Amino acid sequence: MATETHGSGSALDVRALEAALRDHVAGEVRFDAGSRGAYSTDGSNYRQVPIGVVVPYTVDAAATAVEVCARFRAPVLPRGGGTSLGGQCANTAVVIDFTKYCHGLVSLDTERRTCVVEPGIVLDELNRRLAPHGLRFGPKPSTHSHCSLGGMVGNNSFLAYDADRELMRRAGIEAEVLDAGCCGLAGNFGFERGHHELSLAIGEQGVLPAVRDTAPGALVLADGFSCRTQIDQGRTGRRALHLAEALSLGLDGPLPADRPEKAVARPVASRRDAGLLTAGTAAAVLGAAAAGAYALARGAGRRARGTVRRA
Repeated sequence: MATETHGSGSALDVRALEAALRDHVAGEVRFDAGSRGAYSTDGSNYRQVPIGVVVPYTVDAAATAVEVCARFRAPVLPRGGGTSLGGQCANTAVVIDFTKYCHGLVSLDTERRTCVVEPGIVLDELNRRLAPHGLRFGPKPSTHSHCSLGGMVGNNSFLAYDADRELMRRAGIEAEVLDAGCCGLAGNFGFERGHHELSLAIGEQGVLPAVRDTAPGALVLADGFSCRTQIDQGRTGRRALHLAEALSLGLDGPLPADRPEKAVARPVASRRDAGLLTAGTAAAVLGAAAAGAYALARGAGRRARGTVRRA
């Protein structure tokens, strides 16, 4: 595995990347076949073998790993508990696993009822530490015993858009957030027959008409894979991007004036009989606040400018 081609179509010197990560990153660097196989799946039915795995000792070490990967133009995928149902934790990228070492409760302000945590902390563990103070973190997904806070934030799972709004503000992006919820592809994330038509009918109540009315030069963002799939299949003529993809466009230069999402390369996925499209897997890249803030700081000189419609 000396070189390989990733999503951008360019050749990646994997051995040089591995050596650079070992030289500069405080943490475990795993490019062996066993580790790559272990990180090739999550809670979904999808499988994508990663380029390699980094298990940083600290959040700062994770930011260094992002910097090294950026020099090689290698994609990165921060990972939490691996509980996602849509393939968000598996991709052909350098996986950064925060759960082994970066799982601390950094600070707690009981009067303001706020805390600062590292991205790898598991939800149940956080609530266990908060319980003696009469506090708990409210959202409770079904995977609460294994899911990490970084993954929850990165997937916009059970949280508001405050983190994304701040990222877009710092990137110079103006966004309009639609007043519409996610249908989850109308039950079970569309993985059973009979849900496709219902999903489209729900989408026609708000999301799909709004996307069709969006100006050609504006990006359409949807962090959830079900929303992106619904927009793709709803005859909108548009393809929704994850916020991480939009930020990557801004790092590379000005956005195209017409349907800028076409500048993002994605592998072609096969359609199922039910009409569902295999989802993209960029979601967890925003799970680590430090790594995301670092990437924004590095790209501040070439920020993405333009209007974004948020689905």
